[in-house]
Amino acid sequence: MEALSLETLGLEIRSSLCVRPDVGSPDDVAVAEIPGQGRALQVLRSFSSQEVILVAPRELAFFAPQSAAESPLLEQVEEICSRHQSRFAPLVYLAGLSSLSEEEGPFPPESGACHPESPGLWSAVQPISADTQARVLLLHQPVSAWTAEPPGADLCGDDTVSALVTHFELRVAPLKLEMLSLAGQYNSFCSSGKGVVGRELFFAASFCNHSCSPSCSWVRIDDEFQLSAGQAGLAAGEFLTISYLYKDSLSLAARDRRELLARSWNFVCHCAQCIMEEPTPNCSSCGGLLVAIVSEDHNNSKNKKNNNNDYLGEHVKCSRCELEVVEDVHSYFFTCFSCDGGVHLCPWCSSCCSADLKS
Repeated sequence: MEALSLETLGLEIRSSLCVRPDVGSPDDVAVAEIPGQGRALQVLRSFSSQEVILVAPRELAFFAPQSAAESPLLEQVEEICSRHQSRFAPLVYLAGLSSLSEEEGPFPPESGACHPESPGLWSAVQPISADTQARVLLLHQPVSAWTAEPPGADLCGDDTVSALVTHFELRVAPLKLEMLSLAGQYNSFCSSGKGVVGRELFFAASFCNHSCSPSCSWVRIDDEFQLSAGQAGLAAGEFLTISYLYKDSLSLAARDRRELLARSWNFVCHCAQCIMEEPTPNCSSCGGLLVAIVSEDHNNSKNKKNNNNDYLGEHVKCSRCELEVVEDVHSYFFTCFSCDGGVHLCPWCSSCCSADLKS
């Protein structure tokens, strides 16, 4: 893979935006690296309350009937997901399949996007261009771009993806399909209506980080994503944040919001709102700050060798309430890497410790 600078990535983002007289200029935004959070968009000038910052066109979309019985393709994907106890819902893998180029998927030109042995099976999925796919791939990897040769199949960590490649005789490396699926899982917006469910991906919008007290608001208008400054407006240099949660979920306690975010987006929220409500607890043994761990990351690391975190691979037990196998009950937990004894806290006990800190 060839390194891609933040400046080049910023140009890619700005070139994807709609240019209109009633919308801020694409040159008003830039991308920057936030330690521990990755790449994020920020504004280079101030914006007044409710002023439209950018409009991003839809990059990719996939819709399927809510019932698998109405879609032979969805039915087969669901069966493969069930057989391999997939990490994600079938729709995530369908999003990955809808991100393939004509050369990679079963899209013979003469048959109009259908598998030669299953006429009509792929009629709901159309191949995408190489340029669109390259932008999608930028959403789930470090700041880098694909070279001509895709990664090797032996690096894929998802058995469901490998099974899909084999079952549908796809001409794509399993790891690449896995990354396309993950890009859809962590960067797309759910959409539903009229008996269908789906996902929509807007390239520029994918670089807006989450906050439980977001600086911006957004709305989907037809096939476009419109982002506006929040009630307080934005100062030059501020980062653009939106809520990944539904509005009703923002009224939940911090621990519950974190549960939802860790389960669906694979991160533990440390936004200003969460830290204000529930500060990071200290270790009861050494007094140092505990570290938040996403349970899925912990589970995926089990049985891996040469891991600096010795506790990984072991079941986690809460040091306070003694809940067994915390990683199977909650989507995140806190741990101390400094203590040999392994101090761990489940979300509920960490919440109690945070309350003690505040008092």
